[in-house]
Amino acid sequence: MGSVWGYPGRSFFIGSRLRAYLLTTAAGRWWYGLRPSCALLFFRGSTLIVYKELILELTQNNEYVKIQSPCTGEEIEKAEKAVGYPFPKELRELLYELDGDKYLLLSAKEILAQAILNRETQEMYSDEEFAKELDKFIFFATNGCGDYYCYHADSDGVIDENAIYIWEHEMFCWKQVAASMVELITRYYHDEI
Repeated sequence: MGSVWGYPGRSFFIGSRLRAYLLTTAAGRWWYGLRPSCALLFFRGSTLIVYKELILELTQNNEYVKIQSPCTGEEIEKAEKAVGYPFPKELRELLYELDGDKYLLLSAKEILAQAILNRETQEMYSDEEFAKELDKFIFFATNGCGDYYCYHADSDGVIDENAIYIWEHEMFCWKQVAASMVELITRYYHDEI
């Protein structure tokens, strides 16, 4: 038994374990195709499963990636409270599916701890330019070299859900690297960022 997936003007059938690939462009448009460089989607019944299967597919030969059990709503709420912003929908969905992967993606507890560390750093270096924006980020992933992948809030506290940034700790700057969680995970595990 399969499911039907589509976007305006087109749809295609996906069997119970048939793989479909999806790629997002910088403009935020979604495309599908059977290309291994794209992100992977699976359906189980009518449920779309994305992140766990995507990571498993991209990290088959990486023994350090260890997908964690799903996060509870209570853990997410604690992390959101510590960060000071509600999490974007993609981040909440990711945490409900897996609570970090011990490699790229942080768990809700690690996001909470990072928010506390950011606040302490901001207080300690309040005169420094780099510290002034730290409370405007939701750091949810790391490259293992001290840099973090994050969402950013504007001056009104609104999170830009269509942009994921890298915060570079040595340069104290941030730049956009992906338009979605799927694009970030795919590009990271393909060594593109």
